[in-house]
Amino acid sequence: MNTHTKNKVALCAGGTGGHLFPLIVIAEQLSQHKITPILITDKRGASLHPQLQHLNHFIINAGGFVGRNIFQKIIATCKLALGFFQALIILKNENPDVVVGFGAHTSLPACFAALFLKIPVVIHEQNAILGRANRLFSPYASIIATSFNETHGIPENLQHKIQCSGNPVRTDIITSRNIPYSLPLEDSQPLNILIFGGSQGASVMDTKVIHAIGQLPPECRKRLKITHQARKNDLEIVKKAYLNIDIQPEIAPFFNDLPQRLAQNHLIISRAGATTIAEITTVGRPAILIPFQFAVDNHQNLNATRLVENNAAWLIEEDNFDVYAFTQRLHQIILHTHLLSETAARAHALGFPEAADKMLHVITSLIPNHQSS
Repeated sequence: MNTHTKNKVALCAGGTGGHLFPLIVIAEQLSQHKITPILITDKRGASLHPQLQHLNHFIINAGGFVGRNIFQKIIATCKLALGFFQALIILKNENPDVVVGFGAHTSLPACFAALFLKIPVVIHEQNAILGRANRLFSPYASIIATSFNETHGIPENLQHKIQCSGNPVRTDIITSRNIPYSLPLEDSQPLNILIFGGSQGASVMDTKVIHAIGQLPPECRKRLKITHQARKNDLEIVKKAYLNIDIQPEIAPFFNDLPQRLAQNHLIISRAGATTIAEITTVGRPAILIPFQFAVDNHQNLNATRLVENNAAWLIEEDNFDVYAFTQRLHQIILHTHLLSETAARAHALGFPEAADKMLHVITSLIPNHQSS
């Protein structure tokens, strides 16, 4: 009789929000189902996200995959090798049932250490293209969990490993999904716009987007009630820019209640990072997306394209940002608000509110004799 009772899962990710946000959600989900999560990350991951501090967590070394010169590449390779041996010791001591890699170079040594120890590995891809770490490990993964129904970069011979789970989001985002999208009943009522550039902010939002809004006819500008998450260093510039176009927005470097604000606004103007896309579609709000032009493998553009293909968002490219074209797009939306409600409905249909449950099922399917509580 199998008396396997560990019920422990190692979650591995680099220290960026896009990788760690779904990890945090899954850690909570595992704990609720009496499965002990442990975290393997880098120094950034442990320090940037206080929600992770209560977890049993381990820090390993890991370098990026590329360098500007041979010296940097040698250092990165040495760090990956060191990270592998550190992860090997951690996994041998902790002996988890499953290892889950959420991408970034920190997850790679942990995943290969799991392979060496014959521990099954799930990799989760948040973007519409398989990231470099996940791409390297995908041939050895037991399951490839994806956030989009179609994900670039997965070879034909690995298609059988794919399970589309969606990208797990916070509980308060899922709660906000239940708030119906409601447009102003009269043209005299305000049209709420939320502008934010992701966890690190975005210069294009703090400069060109405001300039484009300023080119709208005065009667359109009067209707706008704007909430703007600006970079800390840009706060004074942003305040001055809005003052010059006679708009009084709410401006802050961070909003703790972003899920509620997503639901309260009629239009979102944002980047197209994985977490942003997951939250916009889960809540079901129309968005003008401006992907970060230097994102690795152009993944933000691909994320945005997935929505645009379904008429669930509008896409404006940063490197070809045309103030006049942006103003025209915004003016058209304000004049024809039915475009907003139609786009909101299509975005809502693309949401994966059950993503955390699906990921839990994927993980527990690899735990011997596990019974969900």
